[in-house]
Amino acid sequence: MINIKMKIVKNFQVVKDAIKHMYETSPAYFIMDVIAGIFQSALVLLEIMSLQTFFDSATNFVGGAATFANLTTRLAALMGVYFAKQIANGVHNHLFIVFYHKSKGMASLKMIKKFATVTPESFEDVDKLESYNKAERGAALIAPFALTIVALFTLYTLAFVSVSVYLYQLNPMFVVSLICIFIPSIISQILRVSLFRKLENQSVALRRQVDYYEECLTDKKYYMETRLLGCAAYFKDKYAKSTAKLNKLVLKTRLKKNLGTLFLNLVTAFGYLLILLMLVNSVINQQISIGAFAAVFASIERLYRLMDELIERRIGQAATDFIGIENYFAFLGEAVQAKDAEPGASKDIVLQNVSYAYPGGKQIIHNIDLTIKLGESLAIVGVNGAGKTTLCRLISGLYLPSAGDVLYGEISTKKIKQEALYKNTTALFQNYGKYNMTLKENICISDLDKPCFDENLDEVSKQASIAVNSTYPNGYQTLLGREFGGTDISGGQWQRIGIARSLYKEHDLAIIDEPTAAIDPLEESKIYEDFKEISKNKTSILVTHRLASVKTMDKIIVMKAGRITQVGTHEQLMNVAGEYQEMYQSQMGWYE
Repeated sequence: MINIKMKIVKNFQVVKDAIKHMYETSPAYFIMDVIAGIFQSALVLLEIMSLQTFFDSATNFVGGAATFANLTTRLAALMGVYFAKQIANGVHNHLFIVFYHKSKGMASLKMIKKFATVTPESFEDVDKLESYNKAERGAALIAPFALTIVALFTLYTLAFVSVSVYLYQLNPMFVVSLICIFIPSIISQILRVSLFRKLENQSVALRRQVDYYEECLTDKKYYMETRLLGCAAYFKDKYAKSTAKLNKLVLKTRLKKNLGTLFLNLVTAFGYLLILLMLVNSVINQQISIGAFAAVFASIERLYRLMDELIERRIGQAATDFIGIENYFAFLGEAVQAKDAEPGASKDIVLQNVSYAYPGGKQIIHNIDLTIKLGESLAIVGVNGAGKTTLCRLISGLYLPSAGDVLYGEISTKKIKQEALYKNTTALFQNYGKYNMTLKENICISDLDKPCFDENLDEVSKQASIAVNSTYPNGYQTLLGREFGGTDISGGQWQRIGIARSLYKEHDLAIIDEPTAAIDPLEESKIYEDFKEISKNKTSILVTHRLASVKTMDKIIVMKAGRITQVGTHEQLMNVAGEYQEMYQSQMGWYE
């Protein structure tokens, strides 16, 4: 009983949040939508009453008890109501379309703002990714859901109540029979909510699989490889199987829902037939007029269509959408760890017994102790999978240790505000951004507080070996990438732009994590030397497997299986038999 009560309270809160979101999106449009709904409900009753007076007038006119002028007046009133109804429907539909796009835009902005508080390591958690996926779908569903709830009270409920009062005056049994018609429809939607809630939870992983395999088949970054290597057929098969599983799950749910709806619709049809028989009997016994018969018949048919529209289409869709909206507000309401410390002036970075495991995964970093002096240049080397990138993310504060602490001075990264931590840090990781914007924007976005003058761009472009005038037809205004009709450039050129972007930002800490795979070893060494020069007297961390680039670094650490196995300068490590010496000697031929 307590769980049911808590569930009701939780569901009510979701409805409340959705309506609040719509009001905050545009109070003026919200009020206009409410007024339009009330006006439409009034037109429902006016239409029925106008219909009755018209048929009564027509009957009286045939019997000689009414004039032609009276008949035409009643007809004009009825036509006026019909015209007003069409205008009101058009206005209401226009309000919905405008409101929908405004709501979707605001919901997306709230999502973006919330994502700014999400820790990068959350994207390594499969459960978190699924919840984000659900929330993104829910963001687009708030407007139809909330406006359905508003219409439930302003249009449908008012129309149902006013017409029920009208019918009660004619015969109380009409109202009782009318209620019996709609009870099965309500039960049908309760069944629908239950089934589609279960479907949403069961299908989210399958939907992500379908989207991923579709991306592998159609996205530009996979297209050439999948065609050239002949693996398109493999992904097509995976896509087909995942889609078949998803469709099977959806069809199974819809079959259960449709069978239940069929039975309940039969009950509704029986109740509808009963009302018609009562109407015919009332006319025969002269309990109601021909006009009242026509009006009641029209009102029942009108209400049935209204309630079918509300329950089957709008509430039915709202019931389906509710799960996504619930996930959206749950995501926005996720607690954010309070972090208010400021690191202050740049200081030493100290790792104390740091260990790290990815969410739901095995431990990657094991009990690392390391001190990085202010202004020191540090190289992290080791084979692939040694934990180099993960260690960099821990040092930068992108990830928080599972055990131990990363200290900036005496303050743990667990307590420092993200924006304060990242403010004086620049980085270039292996998976750097390739933004479909101008060359100028691609470089300047790393430091928006810094004036983006061409002379500043010239300096970092030279350091990153970017030939602006000879390579880019419109100089810094050249649009990059084909997404918006720009210039397509090579992987090496994108890498140089990424390096320039990292150099452009004012920083006290710089992290470069093997972004130069498409650049030859000698060019890479030159870039690293330039990078070290510009980062002089600043703390810099370089991750690479090409050891010729690290000879001049102040300190080199060698990693293996998530642990530091060697520490020293190039000369010190070369004088000791070990992994560093073996790696360096095996690479000597690259530079001869």
